[in-house]
Amino acid sequence: MKVETLKAVSASANEVELAGRIKGAKNEVLVEGGFYIWEWGKKDRGCRVIKGKVDLETRRLKAKIGLLKPETVYAFVSYVEDKGFRMEGDIMNVKTLAESEIKVLELRTDGPVFISESTAMLSGFLKNYRNAGKATLTFSIWEKGKENEPKQIKVKNTFGVLTGDATGLRPDTDYSYTLLGINDRGPVLGDTLSFRTKKSSVPVLGGYDRGR
Repeated sequence: MKVETLKAVSASANEVELAGRIKGAKNEVLVEGGFYIWEWGKKDRGCRVIKGKVDLETRRLKAKIGLLKPETVYAFVSYVEDKGFRMEGDIMNVKTLAESEIKVLELRTDGPVFISESTAMLSGFLKNYRNAGKATLTFSIWEKGKENEPKQIKVKNTFGVLTGDATGLRPDTDYSYTLLGINDRGPVLGDTLSFRTKKSSVPVLGGYDRGR
């Protein structure tokens, strides 16, 4: 089993999100994974060891690291541990942004990826994810005629590709949704799109079970 250090997913003035890819047999169980990070050229002054989140399904390793200095180059390397052995990837570097480099979010609300009777996978795109800084992203969804009762959906951000799972929806019902984002430059609202859930496949027999 090996680990590959990937380019940083995102960077703000004080935080970076790092990523790695795990290579090896699918049935291997990882005990731990994470990253070493230090200021470029100053490893002798010590480095931080950050435990990451290991996703065995996608074979990805991720971690967010805060309390960094703005406009500073950091070196980092990924690692995994298996059965007491620690393996490391190659060294990569990332530069934190100056406060002025953080941009206004460029959001786009996209159509649903999947729709069923009671669920929908919402989607969107963050064009400038590398300069977005520390951004908070959510989908807001509401039933037609109930605009004042929106439900907030957690967003999964994969290199700017945004998805969110809306559950508990009613069959054969119209819904609208939009994408909300906020960072150090302020809030941004995406376009509003609509869809209709599928009809229920369970027959309704006059409001009671005729089999009894």
